[in-house]
Amino acid sequence: MKFAYADPPYYTMGKKMYGKLHEEAAIWDDKQSHRDLIMRLKTEYPDGWAMSCNPANLHWLLVDHDDIRICAWTKTFHQIRGTTNQFAWEAVLLGGAKR
Repeated sequence: MKFAYADPPYYTMGKKMYGKLHEEAAIWDDKQSHRDLIMRLKTEYPDGWAMSCNPANLHWLLVDHDDIRICAWTKTFHQIRGTTNQFAWEAVLLGGAKR
C-alpha cells in the first residue's frame, strides 16, 4: 500500500512565502499547478492520498472531482493578526482508498 500526503503552498503564496528558499516556488501561484497535483495524486496513489489546501480555493480545486472527500483540520487557537482569539481551519482533501 502506498499513501501520499501533499501540503503545497497556498495558491498565490508560493513566491511570497518560499521564493527565497526554492527557485520553483512560484509554480504554486498558478491554479493549474494545484489541479495537476491532484491528478498526479489520483494517478500515482490510488490506495489513498491527502492534500491540504486553503478552504477559499475549494470551489475551483474540486471542479470535475466528485470522488474527493473534504475534511477539516482545525486549531482552536492561533494568532496571525493582532487581535484577540481567532479560530481557523484548513481543508484536507482525501482521495483514493476503496470502500
